[in-house]
Amino acid sequence: KHEFLERGREQWIRFKSLLSHYGLESVISEDRIALDVGCGVGRMTFAMAQDFSKVVGIDVSEVMIGKAQRYRDDLDIKNAEFFANNGTDLTLISDNSIDFVFSYIALQHCPSSKQVLMYIKEFSRILKPEGVCLFQVRVAPTLKRAIRFALSKKMASVKNLLRKDYQKERAFMGNWIYYPKIHQLVSQSFSSSYLLQTPIELYNERFWDLKDEYERWKRSFWICVK
Repeated sequence: KHEFLERGREQWIRFKSLLSHYGLESVISEDRIALDVGCGVGRMTFAMAQDFSKVVGIDVSEVMIGKAQRYRDDLDIKNAEFFANNGTDLTLISDNSIDFVFSYIALQHCPSSKQVLMYIKEFSRILKPEGVCLFQVRVAPTLKRAIRFALSKKMASVKNLLRKDYQKERAFMGNWIYYPKIHQLVSQSFSSSYLLQTPIELYNERFWDLKDEYERWKRSFWICVK
């Protein structure tokens, strides 16, 4: 459990440095509220709870939420709340009620790109004026790349349907967002934004070939200000 929490703290320190690099560190404050989208069992949520008045963690998995609530009670962290949501929107969160929205290694697992775009719309809706969101997605920078992924996903689905163990071992490919679509939505929904591709600040010793389009874009981060 100690190692689990320590990993979250280490990652959160890097994310805070990233926000500071863009002059957005003021969004992190003990009188503000944060939302962790795709929180899992709360590794990042608990780390963030040290810096906000309240952090709300949501996830589509009720099992994960149950574990996060048990961790919270065991650790006696009083300013973290956890809820299971429907996986399509954030209707359980009121308009203009959140100061900071965070999502890491979560949106890329949504079944479709449309679902991710809906989440980004929702981020704008629930953020207070001048609120900030930081989220990670996999971006298809060209139409060719987007088509290749769509075709490979369909082919994998057909192959899996023919397998006897389909239900047990179904391959999960998640999604990639075609760059013009996400850029247009972000431009319409936020006053300013930054796109980062595989930021070294977050990965330290873990280097990939940044000349490789696949490696570079699949770790894309957006920092957006309402």
